[in-house]
Amino acid sequence: MSDNKTDSSKWGQREVGALWTKISKDKSQKYMTGHINTSLEGKIDIVIFSNKEKKSDKSPDFRIYVSDRPQKSKGETSEKSRQPAEAEESIL
Repeated sequence: MSDNKTDSSKWGQREVGALWTKISKDKSQKYMTGHINTSLEGKIDIVIFSNKEKKSDKSPDFRIYVSDRPQKSKGETSEKSRQPAEAEESIL
């Protein structure tokens, strides 16, 4: 049997980002926001929506976009993210 501590550290080494489930202000849509860490670009903020335009099984279930929220300036404690595009459907 494998050691849980060893398994979790292996997963930690493979982690490339994190996502959070959000609900639009009008509560009509669920989506995800988060970030990925890349060796070339560093931390990239992203937003994920379900693919409303899915026409076949070969079409993706979700679409990932680079977030266009304003960069946090020094001294700011919170950020406001933009509302999800109306053209995208709920994730969950």
